[in-house]
Amino acid sequence: MTCSISRRQLMQMFCLAIPAALLDCIGFDVFQDERICVHIYDLNDSIPPPLLEVHDGKRLPRDGKTYFQSGLPELLLCTSGSRFLDLFQYFWPISQQEFRSMQEEIQVKTAKAKLISAQDVEELARYLARNDQLTEAGNETSAVILTLNDHTLRWASEIVQVCRSAKITEFVVFKDPSKPPYLCSYPARQKGFKRPPPIGSKS
Repeated sequence: MTCSISRRQLMQMFCLAIPAALLDCIGFDVFQDERICVHIYDLNDSIPPPLLEVHDGKRLPRDGKTYFQSGLPELLLCTSGSRFLDLFQYFWPISQQEFRSMQEEIQVKTAKAKLISAQDVEELARYLARNDQLTEAGNETSAVILTLNDHTLRWASEIVQVCRSAKITEFVVFKDPSKPPYLCSYPARQKGFKRPPPIGSKS
């Protein structure tokens, strides 16, 4: 007997498989080199200006440059049994255990491995419009995760607006702590750094 799977079902299976693969994708070297920090925002509060800046050239295609990767899809929508603010109380450094706790808590709803264009942001907005019950998830919290690099920064302001319109609970940014924009310079809900960050590091 032949079993057919629709494109939507295949995508759902892929999304549900993402959490189980997070640690494998991230790899030990990220934790060893401590090249990743996290910033968590309540969308009802102020967002750092660098994340609200409108950038020119948004229609330019993604070039062949290698961009910072957190190991996560560059754009991800999920629900979680715990607030990200509780999972990551400090910006940096992030431990493997913290990532493991996130892996156990989140349910991925939709994700983009690479954030390519405005169309990806529009698809997120359409998904949220069709699934507005995410903002009424009972004991769960909703979150949009962005891996911030020189390319994805172009879309940050639009993603923030989409999240606010959809009443997403938390906006989570993973980035390289040694590269601008230095989000730690702005008011934050987290406790700061466990030790001085590698700001301006050339390594």
